[in-house]
Amino acid sequence: MAEDQAFHAAILQYTGNSRLVDLCTRLRGQTRLKALRSLVDEGRLVESAHEHITLLDHMQAGDAEGAYEVIMHHLGHASQLWAQGTEGTEASDAVEVTPLLVRDLPNRAEDTE
Repeated sequence: MAEDQAFHAAILQYTGNSRLVDLCTRLRGQTRLKALRSLVDEGRLVESAHEHITLLDHMQAGDAEGAYEVIMHHLGHASQLWAQGTEGTEASDAVEVTPLLVRDLPNRAEDTE
């Protein structure tokens, strides 16, 4: 589990946002055991770990779009694990993650004109 926490913290370091790294690391620490039990019970632990390998493959290849897709998929089911302790198996249980990107923010200079 320490390696998993270190992996996620290392990936988050790429954001350059130490507050985000700290917040996510603390949140994962508070929810990880319950989520881990759910992954084991549902037989999805290996699949979740494989997503990490796939992410690293995309990063190593310089494939930002592929890495983004893996991260968004991982966040979709991880966020449900964090919130409920289960991923759910029904399509209606899926959690859609819509990130807020810097490019989506209004330009402050335009707002003042």
